[in-house]
Amino acid sequence: MRAGQTMTASDGHEVALFPMEMMYIWQGWGPSTWTHCCSYSLDLTSGPSPVTTPVYAPCKCQLVAATNLALQWQSTDPVWTPSGLKYLSWTTVHHDTQVHSVGSIVNQGQLMTYTGNNMAGGVNHCHIDFGEGQGQGLYPACVCPGGQAYAMTNAIVPERAVYVNDTRIMSSFGLNWRQWTGPQGFNLEVKNGLVIRAWR
Repeated sequence: MRAGQTMTASDGHEVALFPMEMMYIWQGWGPSTWTHCCSYSLDLTSGPSPVTTPVYAPCKCQLVAATNLALQWQSTDPVWTPSGLKYLSWTTVHHDTQVHSVGSIVNQGQLMTYTGNNMAGGVNHCHIDFGEGQGQGLYPACVCPGGQAYAMTNAIVPERAVYVNDTRIMSSFGLNWRQWTGPQGFNLEVKNGLVIRAWR
């Protein structure tokens, strides 16, 4: 998504969008990953030489909890996702500076947080997890090669949580990201920046 971008379906519900202008996934998930061996977490950066980068609200949301390391968000209304119309929760981790206070409402496309270096293992990034429904959060799930790992309650894989309209895809972790074309149009399955399947 672009800074300030909004997207609303014909039924009045917002469409949840990937929260950065460029997609460069530094670390995905899976049993062989350093710190995401038991979660659907993504580490998002600005590119191969990471710098502090804005992260935007994927939809209208509220900051419901915060620590000096992690921020817990939830959509204020049901939103369209690639897996249907639902409430979403997500957690962002590693910010250096907290932009909003707990209870704040942030509109779609507005600045939500920044990538950061706070306990980030030397790589400026935003660690993000998504959960289905409101009130979801992180819990200690297992120990990975890199140490204690956390997972989202009622977790949902990221490519089933947000669409990638107007996001420049540089490194997608091989996931099947989709673009929103409207409930009456085609759904597009995007892999490595290319449309590989379309269906109604």
